[in-house]
Amino acid sequence: MALQRVLTQREDIDSKAEVLLIDVVANRNVSLQLAVELDVEHTSPQVIIVKNGKVVYTSSHMNIRPTSILSHL
Repeated sequence: MALQRVLTQREDIDSKAEVLLIDVVANRNVSLQLAVELDVEHTSPQVIIVKNGKVVYTSSHMNIRPTSILSHL
């Protein structure tokens, strides 16, 4: 599971960025709106990294890896 992989490096990730988690089942409208505003394809699970208002990295499903996330922070 993608979330479990990310949680293995949670402290490192949290120390470098503000992390927001959206429950797409409970907040589908929010996740869809975010995809529109950021101009990214909506998938779930998904990681989107935004720097200075611009998307610099996005990944989904089995491609979500803590090392990749950390390298883009």
